[in-house]
Amino acid sequence: MTPQPEAPSIISVKDAVTIARQYFESLNDQPLNNLRLEEVQLSEDESLWLVTLGYDTGNAIKEELERYVDPYESFVGSKQSIERMERAYKLISIRAVDGRPIQVKNVQL
Repeated sequence: MTPQPEAPSIISVKDAVTIARQYFESLNDQPLNNLRLEEVQLSEDESLWLVTLGYDTGNAIKEELERYVDPYESFVGSKQSIERMERAYKLISIRAVDGRPIQVKNVQL
């Protein structure tokens, strides 16, 4: 029987996230507010780590929320206005064998 060639080892998910974060931060002149890991996965062919990072853009968004008295009681018709920060999301592709950043893309979540 012929021995099968060994699959190349890949960097860990933790290393891929660290590389993606450092790379993305290095591309920005301004500090990123509330930068967080949103999602990470290994591509189907296991050649890329796909790391999604999210951050606050600095733009406030006002939302109207329905208010409930109690989840088991009927709806009370008042509304509450809240303000939250708009978030943007970037998908950073990291080569799995050596950790080299390949691309950065805008994504909608």
